[in-house]
Amino acid sequence: MKALLLALPFIALTAAPSQQTSPVIPGRLSLDVVAIGRDGAPVADLEPAEFEVWVSGYRVPVEEVVFVTPESMPRTVVLLLDNAAIGPELAIRVREAARAFVKRLSPGDRITIVPVHGPAVAGTGAEPARLLQAIDEYRVQGLPFRIEDAGEHVLRLLTTLSRQMIEIPGRKAIVAIGAVWMFDTPLPPPGLRDLHAEWLTAMRSMAAANTSLYVIDPVGLRPMQGFSLGGDSGFASETGGYAFVNTNDVSAAAGRVVDETGTYYVLRMADPPVQKTADLRKVEVKVLRKNVTVRTRRGIPGRR
Repeated sequence: MKALLLALPFIALTAAPSQQTSPVIPGRLSLDVVAIGRDGAPVADLEPAEFEVWVSGYRVPVEEVVFVTPESMPRTVVLLLDNAAIGPELAIRVREAARAFVKRLSPGDRITIVPVHGPAVAGTGAEPARLLQAIDEYRVQGLPFRIEDAGEHVLRLLTTLSRQMIEIPGRKAIVAIGAVWMFDTPLPPPGLRDLHAEWLTAMRSMAAANTSLYVIDPVGLRPMQGFSLGGDSGFASETGGYAFVNTNDVSAAAGRVVDETGTYYVLRMADPPVQKTADLRKVEVKVLRKNVTVRTRRGIPGRR
């Protein structure tokens, strides 16, 4: 079988001249946290005392909490459209989710549309016609691949896209619309191939760039599904994102992602003296208010 080839396009997105990238301050940590209520909507009124942060088992006092909205920091998003691992019958649902996402953007939001295989189109929420045209031109190519090669290329693609956005301020999101098994489960079954090094590089690169992965699966409901797939169980959740699966309403899923990519908290604190030379340090953020859950990345690089 021929290996799956994934394009590694340049992201033509830059920060606005008036915006400056926040410097990395030695001895300090910042975490982006999305808070979600029981109704699935972002929670906007949490206080600093309601957060607990743990790094490698060490509780770190939260010193400052900043609430971010699309008005204070525009979204930066890559829509990654799967044209390799799904069939032509799902192309219409991929377009539906992508179009719903674009139509919900604010004028200042930065967005790039990237097929898994093909050229990228960059724009802003102020020019939806150009972005919608790129979505209309999306076509499924059905490239042949091996599952172990697909995982490697997905991880390398996420690494490359994240590194291209590292100088852009704020939280960034890569929204993959396509096969959940490829994007949310890029590690192949044991024995096929060891991709731990590629997984680790992707995690470190996405953390350094403040980039989270969201996945929208176009397949829809899976009756009698006998295994766990998506949600909080895969790679997306490790990066602070989420995989929306087992739903026929891809437009609603796109709306949820738009909300989460623009409304979040930035927690600032001291960098604890634990595992500073580790490739990744385990991170856990808890919120003390009932019926509120949080999304944040589950690993951050050590300071080398």
